[in-house]
Amino acid sequence: MKIYPITRWFALVLVLTLGAAAGCIRSGPEEVAARGDVLTIVVSEAKEMGEVVYTVGEQSFAIAPLGEGMTLALVKVRVINPKSTRVTLTLDEEAVFLIGTGEEEFHPLNPGLRAVESSALAPKGNPYSSHLWGQIQVLQGYEVTGWFFFEVPVGSKFAAFAWEDVETIMVYYSP
Repeated sequence: MKIYPITRWFALVLVLTLGAAAGCIRSGPEEVAARGDVLTIVVSEAKEMGEVVYTVGEQSFAIAPLGEGMTLALVKVRVINPKSTRVTLTLDEEAVFLIGTGEEEFHPLNPGLRAVESSALAPKGNPYSSHLWGQIQVLQGYEVTGWFFFEVPVGSKFAAFAWEDVETIMVYYSP
């Protein structure tokens, strides 16, 4: 059977396109999502860090774990309002929590209370400066994105992210 050059070219383009698409899907942090009656919640996998540094204006701030054998778990969250005219979120220590694989609950730190002024420099792009905290209004068709910080034992694994503001939504991490 003779394979024409155009067939080889098409097969090569197809393989390269599929490979590039697979690479794009896998690049960046893993995210999982769940939908409730009103909101859609998209969360990143928890990122373990010994300290988080961010800048507000010209001042840097740092948050570090206080307990021995503890670290920070950072979770980036997108809250999407596809249906309701307006949703008012009240985000605090009780609004969300991480559930460990042993079913332990970890509530978020209040960044306004835990952050201390620091001379350290924030990472390029200041990625951790956007916190989801306090009262936030989200209009229909809009979303908000920000970080929650949790103090957890080093090496913790998480089964789910629980959202309990406006409605209860469980976002399960893959095992």
